[in-house]
Amino acid sequence: MPVRASKGASVRVRIFGVDYLVKGSSSPEHTRRLASYVDRTMKDVAKQGSIVSTTKVAVLAALRIADELHRPGRGCPSAGADRDRIRRLVNLMEAALKDGAGVGER
Repeated sequence: MPVRASKGASVRVRIFGVDYLVKGSSSPEHTRRLASYVDRTMKDVAKQGSIVSTTKVAVLAALRIADELHRPGRGCPSAGADRDRIRRLVNLMEAALKDGAGVGER
C-alpha cells in the first residue's frame, strides 16, 4: 500500500506508457525521479527480449532494481535511507501494477 502524504500531495507520472497519480510523502520531484528510473528500467528490460506482458516486464524490472540495491558495495539495504528507498520503489511498483492491471498490456 503506497505511503500517503499527510497533506494529500500527489504527482502525475508516466511509467511504461501509462499515467499514474501517485500520492506520497516524498516531494513531487523525488517521485518523478523514482518514476523516471522505474520507467527507464522497464523500457530497458522490454528491449532485452520478447516479453509481451507489462506485468512480466514490471516484475523483471523490480528484480533488476532489487539486485542493484543488494549488490556488494552498495551498503546494507536494511539501513535507514536504503530501506526507505526500497519501500518507495516497491510502493511505486505495487501501485503501477494495481492501477495498470490490464491497462497497457503488451
